[in-house]
Amino acid sequence: MNIMNHEEAIRTQAAERYLLGEMNEAERDAWEAHFFSCAVCTEELKASAGFVNAVQDFFSSAPATAQVPERKSVLAWLNWRELLRPAPAFACAMLLLVGGFALYQNTVTMPRLRQPQVMASVFLTQSRSGESKTISAPREGRFELRIELPPDGKFSAYDGQIIAESGRIAGTVSISAQQAGGPINISLDASTLTPGSYSLAVRGITKENGQKNDVAHYRFTLEFQN
Repeated sequence: MNIMNHEEAIRTQAAERYLLGEMNEAERDAWEAHFFSCAVCTEELKASAGFVNAVQDFFSSAPATAQVPERKSVLAWLNWRELLRPAPAFACAMLLLVGGFALYQNTVTMPRLRQPQVMASVFLTQSRSGESKTISAPREGRFELRIELPPDGKFSAYDGQIIAESGRIAGTVSISAQQAGGPINISLDASTLTPGSYSLAVRGITKENGQKNDVAHYRFTLEFQN
């Protein structure tokens, strides 16, 4: 499963697109996997949902026009500046829809996010002699792999593959070039994996032709707490 990194979330305006339902299933899964472990994006999502709720309340008493102009796109109606003007019937309907989703986020999802959560984590070093670190995580929770990559100017980015002992690729992760040289935290959903031995294979993507070169390998063993 791909996990969206923070830079990608900001660049693609993921919080707004998530609230507007503009993501496909893969993007939605990647975003949810990211914001459950990113306090900054969680706060941004809460702020966006609260703003939409406020706008919905503001326009709830606005009279609907008899004729609905041709709409160019959902984003056009939901442009933040346009929301400050009287809205046509279609825009009001869209606001009610988005407001209901935001209400669900505030009453169901967000309270769960506010609950203290302790994520199991383990620091992995490059595997040279087959050594493996063991991590114990909740079956339905998340856990974190912490690694370090040496910076290399020839790579524009990195990708990682979570490989099961059978050779099956159980998940993928994206790592930006800016993250190399410092600690890198990789959050994974334990419910998508089974107990056993895994390796994390990291490859660098060259700037010149996009070729992927092996950079580092890490090994870990996953155990479930319940």
